[in-house]
Amino acid sequence: MESQTSPRVLVVDDEPKVLEALVHILGAGGYACQTASNGEEALALLTTADVEIIVCDLKMPKMGGMELIRALAKTKSRSIVIILTGHGDIDQAVEATRLGAYDFLSKPVSSAHLLISVARALEYRRLEIQNTRLTRQIAYRPTLGGLVGESAPMLEVFRLIAQVAPTDISILVTGETGTGKEEVARAIHRHSLRHDKRFSVVDCAAIPENLLESILFGHKKGAFTGAERNNIGLLAHSDGGTVFFDEIGDLPLLMQSKLLRVLQERTFTPVGDVNPMSVDIRVVAATNRNLQEDVREGRFREDLFFRLNVLNIHIPPLRDRRSDISLLAFHFLEQFMDRFPHLTAFTQETISAFLRYNWPGNVRELRNAVERAASLSITDALQFDDLPDAIREFCVAGPTSATAALPTPTGENLVTFRSRAEREYLISLMIQHQGNISHAAQSAGTARNTFYKMLRDAGLRVEDFRKSNQEI
Repeated sequence: MESQTSPRVLVVDDEPKVLEALVHILGAGGYACQTASNGEEALALLTTADVEIIVCDLKMPKMGGMELIRALAKTKSRSIVIILTGHGDIDQAVEATRLGAYDFLSKPVSSAHLLISVARALEYRRLEIQNTRLTRQIAYRPTLGGLVGESAPMLEVFRLIAQVAPTDISILVTGETGTGKEEVARAIHRHSLRHDKRFSVVDCAAIPENLLESILFGHKKGAFTGAERNNIGLLAHSDGGTVFFDEIGDLPLLMQSKLLRVLQERTFTPVGDVNPMSVDIRVVAATNRNLQEDVREGRFREDLFFRLNVLNIHIPPLRDRRSDISLLAFHFLEQFMDRFPHLTAFTQETISAFLRYNWPGNVRELRNAVERAASLSITDALQFDDLPDAIREFCVAGPTSATAALPTPTGENLVTFRSRAEREYLISLMIQHQGNISHAAQSAGTARNTFYKMLRDAGLRVEDFRKSNQEI
């Protein structure tokens, strides 16, 4: 008989033999089990019983696993759902995960995989309070690890990180080059159950195709010319940890199929070996490409895309979150103060340039600009003249320059053009009136409250335009 402190698991399956086998495995693992043959029975049982975990088949008569998850969401149940699915139902299992399922396991499921998944689901419950606290902290502070931002898009990124970090689902991070995709992956790892294990990075665009398999999976002695000894690959070294596949869209098709096997079966075979090895890793992937388009054109496997894209975290470009620019600039300045201790601030002209510029290289370009200016500055405030040529030329050209500020007719639609033109106009007024919102609103011929809302919608902060001895 199980102890009263045994974790409670509800097993839901319409096949009696499968139900019996699952209960046997979980009972031997120390769990107190209850059973139901479909989703309707499970819901009825949950009105009187409290369970931590629900292990549920995806397809059942009357009410399947997907419908059960939707019904649980309406009851605000805190039970965590693990879905069991056949190999042909992976896309539905992924959808179930998006709806709130913690994990999905392919049938036939091994005892080890089932027990590991249930144990991690229980640990996830333990971390729920901790991560709820983290989410609240994120709402009141503009940083999370190496990520900095107070704009609505970045607060949403922070919220998603806090929500999914303690789970074990695969994450696809998307965004332009330089937006901070690796920082997001590292933040996920730091707040996950694997935080004390290894975080490894695979740059899919930089590793030669002929070396990639050996680097990832390792090789046996004599597997190829020059293989003079056995080599343990990156995946084996990362067992228990997180592997970040940067620029996953550049992964060759052959390697895509091998990575898919790792995700599906948690096994791989070293080069030159015939014996597969088990591995326990969490995969976070990133890309600046449109993988759905790559799938349509045959450059990326659809099944791998579904496996990776269980949840997508999109990082907006810096030009779409301009309220974060000043925060980021000061964040980088603080990082460089050990090397340049005389630096304390930026001139108003420098901050105005940062706000005006479009940052095609995103956060990485901003960091490089601050570092360059810091290395050239001979005063305690970073000067406009110390900024990279691209930024100075853009700002000197001014908003009337067709090459610097205005979109080409085919480059942007009317809505985007209007938003940019309005933003340039607001910046010009705020610079002209040195941050005095009443005077700027008067020049614009609009009410002060309306003008303030326009600034906020454009991602501009009043304090960034106010002078204090020419420094801020």
